[in-house]
This record gives sequence, structure tokens and C-alpha cells, in this order.
Amino acid sequence: MAIDNMVLNNAQILIPATEFSDTIKNIFEQVLREHNNCVVAPIVPNNDEKEELLTRKQIANLLNISLPTLDLRIKDGVIPSYRIGKKLLFDKKAVLHSIEKLGRTK
Repeated sequence: MAIDNMVLNNAQILIPATEFSDTIKNIFEQVLREHNNCVVAPIVPNNDEKEELLTRKQIANLLNISLPTLDLRIKDGVIPSYRIGKKLLFDKKAVLHSIEKLGRTK
């Protein structure tokens, strides 16, 4: 998607979610090239750092515990969780780390 000679005053552009990231990256690369003559190196995501967010049901299944038990562990602060809007999500790596740490302290 080229932004040459585009006037975007009060315009709405609909971009499918699957193309949003690439579109933004391309716009930034173009602006940087035009204004700074910068070379933009590609960003390669590191799979080790990739966050995997899971739902309550998925975490309960992973830990082989019931949903009420999961709720108690969340309330106790044993299992870290994140509220995004109305959804309660869990970083799989952080949950497994907290469970390992709990096992070491016993």
C-alpha cells in the first residue's frame, strides 16, 4: 500500500486485521526512507520471547485443576493473570514459572 500523493484528512481506511501489522510496518519504512534516508532492518520475532496467552479453561486444563481452584489461586496471588477488557488471560510462561517457584518453596 503506497502512501504517495494521498490526502488522509478525516478519511477512514479499513484494513483487515491480518494485514494491519504489515501495513503499518510498510508505512513506517517508507516515511523513514523519505525523511531520514535510513535503512530499516527487518525485525525478526524471537520465538523464545513469544507470549502465549491462554484462557481460564486452558490454564485449568494445563494445570489439571478445576476452575474454582484456579479462581482461588488467582485470588491468593499464586497464579498471575491479566485482565484485557472483560477477558481474564494468562501468560503461559509466567504461570508455569510461578508454579515451579511455588514447588521449590515447599
